[in-house]
Amino acid sequence: MTYPILETYTLPDGTLELNILFQLEHCKSYLCLSFREIREIDVKLFKLFKTFKKLFPDHPDKDNTYLIFLYDGKGRYLSWKILFVCTHFEHNSFSEILKLPFFMNEFATFFNSNPNDVYVNVLQGNGEFLILELLPVDDKPIPKWVKKLMRQRKDLRKTFKVIEETKT
Repeated sequence: MTYPILETYTLPDGTLELNILFQLEHCKSYLCLSFREIREIDVKLFKLFKTFKKLFPDHPDKDNTYLIFLYDGKGRYLSWKILFVCTHFEHNSFSEILKLPFFMNEFATFFNSNPNDVYVNVLQGNGEFLILELLPVDDKPIPKWVKKLMRQRKDLRKTFKVIEETKT
């Protein structure tokens, strides 16, 4: 697996830009949602945040914790990545880090995936952020509403492109 491009993503709350390595040449679309937004869409998925908050109570909240769904568009084995991102994560002591594998297991289990398919992408004590990466084997664990929102977003981008082209 190669990561040729370093891309800067600004999260919706505007508080932090994260440098995350992605295989952008294979990533057709992505969807980034805070848990405040997720709470309005999927109460069951919001329980994942509640588990996280219970394990790590100091600072994570609905506005600084996100799920980012990435799709490479090929509809094959390992076409999806799901990132769990917290932009205010101060739990870096030994006793606190020992709770992380439990949450990683919960993250994988929620998406009907193997716990061995969850990785710590970034754990940055000074920057106070955490990124967990889940590589589900197929798209079955991806909620239908995520796929629908990603299609709508793609259609919206096409619409704006057509509008821009007609202006010139």
